[in-house]
Amino acid sequence: MTMKKNTWLKDRKLKVLIIGATGMLGHRVALEFLKDGEEEIELILWGGNRNILAMDFFNEQGYVKSVLPTCLIDTSEVDLLLGVVNPDVIINCAGIIKQKQGNDIKTMRDMVRLNTDLPLQLAEFVMDRECTLYNFSSDCVFSGRKAGFYKDDEPDSPSLYGRTKAIAEMASLKRNKIKTIRTSFIGYELSGNVSLLEWLLSNKGESIFGYNQAIWTGVTTAYIARFLMEEIRNSGKYISQYHKGVCNLAAQPISKFDLLNMVVDALNLNIEIKPCYTFIEDKTCNRALLPQHLFKWNAPSWDDGDCEGELLRDIVDEYKIYQEWRETE
Repeated sequence: MTMKKNTWLKDRKLKVLIIGATGMLGHRVALEFLKDGEEEIELILWGGNRNILAMDFFNEQGYVKSVLPTCLIDTSEVDLLLGVVNPDVIINCAGIIKQKQGNDIKTMRDMVRLNTDLPLQLAEFVMDRECTLYNFSSDCVFSGRKAGFYKDDEPDSPSLYGRTKAIAEMASLKRNKIKTIRTSFIGYELSGNVSLLEWLLSNKGESIFGYNQAIWTGVTTAYIARFLMEEIRNSGKYISQYHKGVCNLAAQPISKFDLLNMVVDALNLNIEIKPCYTFIEDKTCNRALLPQHLFKWNAPSWDDGDCEGELLRDIVDEYKIYQEWRETE
């Protein structure tokens, strides 16, 4: 699918900057734009220490694209590079996930910098420019003590990770040029096995637990990438009036136990998933987000009755690509 020609861009392409383009979400968003937006988009990618890895992956998929190694911890470097690039759209996929939060000072400091300070820094940048910013937040801004959260519900997470994300959300509430997509997601990584899907795949031949009391409304990285492509196709560098502020991008609820079993069955993996009924902090909760109906983006499902849902098809369709990549990594 190609981008529709935007009449307000007469002499140049839309300049889109993806920050965190080597991470689980960022590289998949970048891949979507390389596939479907090349004719209408000038894509600039900022990555971390995996920039060579990401460039190799894009090359394997048939796209020659540079990824600029950027120290996002350094506020001065970020400001300098933003001024040089001067993008029309910024998609901020950078951040430290909750699985990496620890008690050491450096990790906590970096989490605050990337999850809170960077989004606020980017928000300041777009204020005086014709530029749109997309940030990402998490269902972990909520404690999960009650079921079902609307986009306007007040965050109540006691964790450092949840608080860093909740503070960053405030930028969207005060500015029209910023949209924060509150969601949760799974997808394939370029390396490592920290995230849920890669952790599952690393346990082939094993028996593991699935938390049947952890209710989840997450989507796939591929789904988010499609959402962003359609959003920018419709709005360009001006965020749609329907999409300002914080929005919940969520799927139909599913337990982590059922989710893991679906993936195991769909990929024909030799893994036994055993139900876990024991209360475990952060594992026995319901952070289900109540989705908003945005254009055609109604809440997708993991299971459409007798067939795979849209989200499970994402996992199945991309499995071979990433497994072959891992073998050559």
